Amino acid sequence: MRRYRRNEEFRLQAPRPGPARETRSIAGRTTIGLIINPKTKEPVLATTDGSYVGIRSLRQESLLKKLGTGYLSDSNEDASVATGYPRVHTPEGVTVSGMGYGTALYSAICDGAHLDFKKHVEISHHRRASGDGICSDTRDRSGYADRWWAAALKRGLTEEHIEEEEERDENVSLKLDPDDLSCVETDGKIVYVNEVNVDLEKTTEKTFDTFSYESLIEHNLVAAEIVTTLPGVITDGADLYVLWREVLEDPDLIVDTNDVPLLALDVRGLSEDAVSLLSLAYLASGQTDSAVDDLRNRWARNLDPDATSGQGRLFKANGMADVVEARRISGWDELSDLP
Repeated sequence: MRRYRRNEEFRLQAPRPGPARETRSIAGRTTIGLIINPKTKEPVLATTDGSYVGIRSLRQESLLKKLGTGYLSDSNEDASVATGYPRVHTPEGVTVSGMGYGTALYSAICDGAHLDFKKHVEISHHRRASGDGICSDTRDRSGYADRWWAAALKRGLTEEHIEEEEERDENVSLKLDPDDLSCVETDGKIVYVNEVNVDLEKTTEKTFDTFSYESLIEHNLVAAEIVTTLPGVITDGADLYVLWREVLEDPDLIVDTNDVPLLALDVRGLSEDAVSLLSLAYLASGQTDSAVDDLRNRWARNLDPDATSGQGRLFKANGMADVVEARRISGWDELSDLP
């Protein structure tokens, strides 16, 4: 231990600020719905504050942890002019890379753009770009975003849009040799060429990528669209409880559902409130009480078709066959290796 001498100057040191505490709350935010991570087969919760769209974990161990955020551009960008879709930006990316959350984030923003298009929510963006989906510009995006869009295009999740543009350059100076003008008819022989000014016309291509809501649904990346704005103040840890209780009291808050992703989900490790929200989505989609019981039993017993387990007899119950069939139909395997 350091000892200070009597005449030694002692200076108080300001404490170093610690890392900012992450706020795992969605109080005051508007929910968008339950989005699929095709790699982990888990649902994540998409929300918006009116500017940003984010995805949050529904797992008990990381409940409401922020997994990624993005936004729609307020500018009338080239990509939007060409495609009609709002331009998406994800400058912060996702907090966990290589685990499929990039696909979930872009899916959440695409679904948010759709719900804005249908006037269920309001997310700020340039209003001239109001198409039912999102777009990106191949000339101006991060390396991570470029890898995701390129991979998504190869798998048919997104589409490429090529815009041709005519350009004219005037008074372009050219240096020519006399031989270059041999085809020109003159009274004499050209022996020297001064600087020549010409106007040039050329065609350039601009490439943009689009992710439509139609493709989002076809690829089973939305389990349920749930739209409600939560109270601005919520007791710590009660956010999801408040959410599913609001949906219980007003089922019309569930705007739409998709049976395939709902049935195909891996529900192991989810919080109990998340399972309650899923149960309400099940019922809204027309599933039976028995199917809801199977869902809750799989969750309670930590069962999943992909799990290695000696409890084979349990796999025959609890609606496991429905899960297997839904996953076969979902097409998630084709998207599971997206960045």
